Amino acid sequence: MKKIDKITTLGKMMLKDKITSSWDKLLTEKPQGDLMVFYKKRLEHFWRLPDLEKIIGKEKAARSYAAMEEVDVLFEDKGIKPLPPPLGQNAFKKLLREASSSRPIAAYIHIPFCKIRCTYCSFFKQGSSIKAEAEYVTKLLTELEQMRNMHYLKTAEIQAVFLGGGTPGTLTKEQLSSILQKVRQVLPLSSDCEITVESSIYD
Repeated sequence: MKKIDKITTLGKMMLKDKITSSWDKLLTEKPQGDLMVFYKKRLEHFWRLPDLEKIIGKEKAARSYAAMEEVDVLFEDKGIKPLPPPLGQNAFKKLLREASSSRPIAAYIHIPFCKIRCTYCSFFKQGSSIKAEAEYVTKLLTELEQMRNMHYLKTAEIQAVFLGGGTPGTLTKEQLSSILQKVRQVLPLSSDCEITVESSIYD
């Protein structure tokens, strides 16, 4: 038994060394190096945040954008400074009204509700709520409709639409259907557009 235990221990040590050396290689090798260092720093910063419970949705943020303002700090290592909510919204509206796109683009729709909260997830979310989800979907459909005549969408071609979260699978089939129908009506989808809806094994 002692010999088997020794072999097992040695095997575990070798595996650990292999994993560690592989990780170090990823951190130093190009082109992944810079990106991996960035994500490593990002995760270290994230888990040290004092109000982490609010950011991951375990506690309700005082304002709807409060959590995202904290997450924005994570991008500073890349020299990216997101605009604060009012300025960001205005810039996005101006882009839709005035800009044009000659290249294929993708659309992302965020559904910020989850029935469970995974510890690895750093996306903004709240607990699943029938009332809140119904209100959110209504407002989302209204916002999509407002984009119908935007100049940017008249010049663009969307090759992919992704519904993420949160967990879009928490919505009812009727709510998901209404969102997808509105997407098809309003957005300039390519003939082979890929539409993906994130879900979980619990939905």
